[in-house]
Amino acid sequence: MKRIFPIMLLLIAVCAWSNNSVPSDENQATTPQKQTESKAEPTTDSHDIKLPRATVRSNDGEFVKNNPSQVENNFGDKAPFIMWLTAEEWNTIFTLCLVAIGAITGSILCWQACLLRRQIKLAREEFIASHRPKIIVRSFQIIDRNLKIGVSIDFSLVAQNIGDTAAKIVDFRNAIFIQSAKIASIPSDIRFSFRENLNPDLTLKSGENILLPGNGGSALDEKEWVEIYSEDSAIYCMGIVVYADEIGTKRETGFCRRYHTRENKWNIIDCEYEYAY
Repeated sequence: MKRIFPIMLLLIAVCAWSNNSVPSDENQATTPQKQTESKAEPTTDSHDIKLPRATVRSNDGEFVKNNPSQVENNFGDKAPFIMWLTAEEWNTIFTLCLVAIGAITGSILCWQACLLRRQIKLAREEFIASHRPKIIVRSFQIIDRNLKIGVSIDFSLVAQNIGDTAAKIVDFRNAIFIQSAKIASIPSDIRFSFRENLNPDLTLKSGENILLPGNGGSALDEKEWVEIYSEDSAIYCMGIVVYADEIGTKRETGFCRRYHTRENKWNIIDCEYEYAY
């Protein structure tokens, strides 16, 4: 009995090393006593599923046959799927590839969106440049034709957008200038210091107009009042209208009109103050 026990341990070690789960013919030919002891060993359930053998590549490049438990230990408890990588590892690589492709695609789409936005901006600027707004002034009126000594002269005009696009009124400055009728030319150093308080969001669409008030003059003295009614002096209404298009380009319309008191009419004076661009 003492001799049989070491022999059994040696056989078990050899079976574990060779991974041979099926008993060989030599094991079947053992003595009845050995068969009795082998029967006394615990057996596996008939319903247990046996894993098949797997052939894997070792680190030195040689093919060896191992049992399933060794295969799991060599590959992180997972069997290889393709090219010595497990299914989870291939799934991770595939996911990273999808993320990289998505990032590249997103970058390309953002670049194309920037190019498209730039093209739209250039096309819009070209359209506005060729279809610009244009402000003209007309319909000048003296608010009170009965001029009084010590009272300033107030007037009004109509500003109209005859262009193709909207115009935002940025600034409106004007002045009342009284000069002797015998002087044909108008001084070139006149400054329009009086600025009207307009709505900062005042915008005229194509074809729209607005009535603008002007009172850029000082109070009349007695001498000026007499000379105006005797037509020895003339009243000049001058000023500028500054407006901007949709992209912020500013333009100006300058005006210079002479008022005839007796006829109650206005004449356009061809000078440097009358312009539009």
